[in-house]
Amino acid sequence: MITGFIDSGIPASRSYRSRAASGTDTTSYSFNSLDLGSAIAGKKNIVCAWGDTTVTGRTINSITIAGISASLHGGFEYTAVSGNIAYMVWGVADVPASATGTVAVGTSGTFSRCGILVWAAYDLVSSTPVSTANEYADATAMTGATLDGGIVLAGAMGYGGSAMTWTGATEDVDTTVTVDGFALLQSGASDVTTGAGFSIVGDFTGSAAFANRRAFIAGAWR
Repeated sequence: MITGFIDSGIPASRSYRSRAASGTDTTSYSFNSLDLGSAIAGKKNIVCAWGDTTVTGRTINSITIAGISASLHGGFEYTAVSGNIAYMVWGVADVPASATGTVAVGTSGTFSRCGILVWAAYDLVSSTPVSTANEYADATAMTGATLDGGIVLAGAMGYGGSAMTWTGATEDVDTTVTVDGFALLQSGASDVTTGAGFSIVGDFTGSAAFANRRAFIAGAWR
């Protein structure tokens, strides 16, 4: 049994809102005028943040959403090809009063690139995930626990991909953008949960040459 959650009895819902990316070498990224979802009581925003660097141990250590500090969950580092190292993490904040705003991402050292995906979530009991999972191997399942009436989100970012196929969740976004001369695929998926564990697989379509510069993260909330 998962403890620490008092169920309100109202099922949670989610809505994918926006994405952004930057190829600037910096320790602080600001993505302005993003759609954050309708401004109503009880709304949380959940951000999937990804960054690419060349130094191990550097992390994404802060995310603010419309000026509100987010709690960070499930962060992990993976070593990519060509000496590149990346970090991926969830950020969650209560943002009931803002339908648009800036998402700011801070890092512990210089990153070369950063990308984000943004969802709005409604009627969540807690900002703390029931579970998180991560993966850097293509077409490999991420698994974790859920609670009935909750949501599960998954994000993927990386190079060399032209599209993503998701199983175990419904695709919300699948976009390739040019960032610092590279084609960066940003893709996300989501679903509602019933209490059965999630199993989500992301499968890149594209060049195998960049297979180690891709990362996946998932999280379940209630």
